[in-house]
Amino acid sequence: MSNSLTIRDLTVSYQAEPVLFDIDLDLPTGQLCAIVGPNGAGKSTLIRTILGLQKPSAGTISVLNTPNPEGIKNLGYVPQRSSVDWDFPTDVAEVVLMGTYRSLGWFKRPGKAERDRAQAALQAVRMQDFVHRQISELSGGQQQRVFLARALAQDAPVTLMDEPFAGIDAASEQQIFEVLQSMRSAGKTAIVVHHDLETVGQYFDHITLLNRKIIASGPTSEIFTPELLAQTYGFAGVLKP
Repeated sequence: MSNSLTIRDLTVSYQAEPVLFDIDLDLPTGQLCAIVGPNGAGKSTLIRTILGLQKPSAGTISVLNTPNPEGIKNLGYVPQRSSVDWDFPTDVAEVVLMGTYRSLGWFKRPGKAERDRAQAALQAVRMQDFVHRQISELSGGQQQRVFLARALAQDAPVTLMDEPFAGIDAASEQQIFEVLQSMRSAGKTAIVVHHDLETVGQYFDHITLLNRKIIASGPTSEIFTPELLAQTYGFAGVLKP
């Protein structure tokens, strides 16, 4: 099986202090992959570094066997809700249409094909009835579904998601999970920072345990164990029997 993501000897530092170090990671294609670890483990930093938003101190990153920065073109992205300015005056249609901009190139405006793609993405997350609503007027779960629709409109083979299930209602969580399953069925890869240990085994095929370095990475059935979780979180009893 080929890799969606390959990382070698990666170190990321803030003010000369390592936040992530000696990261070696291989993630498979066509699977739902979770990145799990405690607060401050460097999960969001890893996502930002893969996206080229954070410069590493050392190491290499490749997406679908294409080294970054060129490999970044293969990536879609769903940010943390807390990192978004939800008061910015724009509506749902425009946010999702932004997902088509990269494929258009400079100075080209979205046409019918791009609008159809955005509409299909909204239908996939069941937000087509909110197309003219201001993004600031939506609930947290609805906002997250709109940003997932934007990522779907990008039509990228690999999508990074930073805590997409955080702070949303149960209905939105189920709808997002259904979209992830559809992505997997289409042969696409989702790499998801995830915080809820109770749903990891249900949602994800592959798990990476991270605490500033890789503790373990592999099929969820092999890696999601009390022993490895204790190593990751620093204490026993993380996984309920």
